Amino acid sequence: MRAYIVLLALLATPLAIGVAQMPGNSSCDNGNGDENRSDSGSVNAHQGLCAPQPPPPPPPPPPPPPPPPPPPPTCGQATAGTGTARVTGQVFQDVAPVFPGLMGWCVDLTGSDVAGNPITGSVLTDASGNFVFSGLPAGTYTVCEELQSGWAQDFPPSPQNGAVCATGFGYQFSVADGAEAGFNNFGNITTP
Repeated sequence: MRAYIVLLALLATPLAIGVAQMPGNSSCDNGNGDENRSDSGSVNAHQGLCAPQPPPPPPPPPPPPPPPPPPPPTCGQATAGTGTARVTGQVFQDVAPVFPGLMGWCVDLTGSDVAGNPITGSVLTDASGNFVFSGLPAGTYTVCEELQSGWAQDFPPSPQNGAVCATGFGYQFSVADGAEAGFNNFGNITTP
């Protein structure tokens, strides 16, 4: 029996040494330390596994933030372009039976002429709540009111031709030279 154990030990020793020397099982230290070993000695002693590795590349920089949206037009800014079309309407307090006009409300117009040139502008309502954009070239436009603090828009009750505004619904339409797009009215109620 002892002879059998000795024979197994003699056969297993070369296998254990071979496994210990496989590249995947290499230890750069080997229990002897690296203080007295050159870099090339470490590389050769461990079949290249102990070569100093370069640091990983730095992570890519984060993408720049998107640019801020353009500021809304300043109220009272003249529309760009010259033409003969007009856009009119009224901003009013939605209280029957009088429906008084609201003075000093800002109404914005955005769109483009038939050539695709952008057209923007804004006007303040007069003492009766009326507004007029005149001198517009033929094109497609969107009209929105700028809702004031303490108020809620209740007219129009839905987007007109898909015109969704920042503070409610608006009107979108095409207008020809010499024509008027009227009745772009905005009704508002006070909020508690």
